[in-house]
Amino acid sequence: MRYALWEPDNLTVESSFFLVPPHKCVLLSAVRFEQFKHREDASFRVPQMACVERMLYDYIPPKARCNDFVFIPSLVMGEEVASDTVSSGGCYWSLSMCDNMKIVGLPGTYRLRLNDPTAVGTAQVYAELFDYEQIPPQMAGMFFQ
Repeated sequence: MRYALWEPDNLTVESSFFLVPPHKCVLLSAVRFEQFKHREDASFRVPQMACVERMLYDYIPPKARCNDFVFIPSLVMGEEVASDTVSSGGCYWSLSMCDNMKIVGLPGTYRLRLNDPTAVGTAQVYAELFDYEQIPPQMAGMFFQ
């Protein structure tokens, strides 16, 4: 089953949290993204995207879950220990109109952050939880690396 990471009442650039348990992976699918970030000064163009952030909390209570792996941020009562945008080889893990499906296979707690506040309420990312073995080998290029 897939779940929207921005709830209808979430008007922030940060999504709900999602958990990647050991031996599982989460398929992320981005929809309704614009090609470029909205800017008053359009002298250069930046893709509209959602960057992946890894979250470290001291405790996330079970009632914060809205399903098996997605958490509603306002119900997380634990103390945030750290958060940072994930990158590999100098490139951020992100989704955009031109790169709209990716898989997160590294266990942990994550959220997405939009780089364009004008995308809130329009752009959406859906998350689906799979057993690691369910992902065919030909989809290996979809994993964030």
